[in-house]
Amino acid sequence: MEKTIYVSEKRISVEYAWNMLRKGKIIFPEAPVLFKPRRTQRVTEIVELILLGAAVPAVYVSELQDGRWLILESSDRLRALFQFLNHACTLEYMDTFPEYSGMSVTQLETEVPRVTSKIMNHNLQFQVIDYMTPKYLHLQIGKCVERWGCSREQGIRNALYQNYDAIVFLKSLANKSYGKNYFFSSSTLNRQYAVLQIYMYRFVFQKMIQSEEKSMVGMQFLIDQTIEQLNTLIEEHQENFLVDEFEAVTESVVSMGMRDAGFKYFSNNRGKEIQIRCLSYVYNLYWLVLDGCIAQERCNEILCCGKFWERIEKDDVNYNNISHHYDMILKGKGMT
Repeated sequence: MEKTIYVSEKRISVEYAWNMLRKGKIIFPEAPVLFKPRRTQRVTEIVELILLGAAVPAVYVSELQDGRWLILESSDRLRALFQFLNHACTLEYMDTFPEYSGMSVTQLETEVPRVTSKIMNHNLQFQVIDYMTPKYLHLQIGKCVERWGCSREQGIRNALYQNYDAIVFLKSLANKSYGKNYFFSSSTLNRQYAVLQIYMYRFVFQKMIQSEEKSMVGMQFLIDQTIEQLNTLIEEHQENFLVDEFEAVTESVVSMGMRDAGFKYFSNNRGKEIQIRCLSYVYNLYWLVLDGCIAQERCNEILCCGKFWERIEKDDVNYNNISHHYDMILKGKGMT
C-alpha cells in the first residue's frame, strides 16, 4: 500500500493564479455555500494580509491528471479573493487600513490603483500534490492540514474521483434519500458522505475490502477501496440491486424510530461525523438481519447496548477496529 505523498511548492502571483482560474486551470470543488458575510470576512482577511506584506498561508492543491489544480483549502480565503476580483463582493472594515473599508475592486482600481497592483503582484504559495500520489492520500493530507467537515471532504472526493461511476451512483442514491429520512442531513454532499460511509462498513463486514496491511488501514484508504468496490459492482450491472437493498434497509431503520433506545445514537447531531458513524452501524445491523447473519432480537439487543455505542464513538476508524466491532455484534465479545 503506497504511503508516499509527492508534494512540490509553487509560488505564483495573484494575477497569474487569477488568469489560471479564468482559463479553467484552477478549479474549486463543490462546497458548502459561502454566504455573503463569510465571503466578505474572508476576502478582507487575505487582502489585509497582502497589504501588510505578510505571507498568506500556503494553499494545498491536488494536481489532476489533466494538469488542473483542485483547491483543497477550507478557509475559503482564496475562493473569496477570486470572487472579489470578479466584482462579487466588497471589503469590510480593516483595522490597519480603514480607508479601504467597503470598497470594491473597481473602486480600488479607480481611487488607489497602487493597492490593486500590490494585490495582483503578491506571490501566493501553493503546495501541489502530484497526481501520481494515490487519491486517498490527497484526502488524508488535506484533511490533516485543513480539518474539513464532512460536506467539504465529499465535494473534494467527488472532484478527485469524478470519472468513477460510483460517484454518480452515490449522488443518485443520496438524492433519492432526500426528505424521506429524518436522520440524513439536508446537505446533498453530507448525504453522499453518509451513504459512502454506510457502504464502507458493509464492505468491511463482508470482507470485500482487502489489504496487505489491513489491520492498520485507516478510513481514507477504506473509503477509497469502497469506491473501487462500488465501481466494480456497477460494472457488473448490480446497481439496481444495490439501490433496492439500500432502500430495504432504509425502510427498516425508519420503522425503528423513537421506539428504541438506540435511536439517540444516530439521530442526535445530524450530519456530524460521529452521527454518521453511528448511523452506519445501525444500517449494517439491519443489513445483517436481512442477510440472515443475526436475528432481529440480537439487533434490538445491540441497539439498546450503551457499552457498544460508547465503543463505536471512542474507537478510531480502521480495519482492525471495524472487524472487532463485527465480532462484538456476531459473538458478543466485549459487550459486557
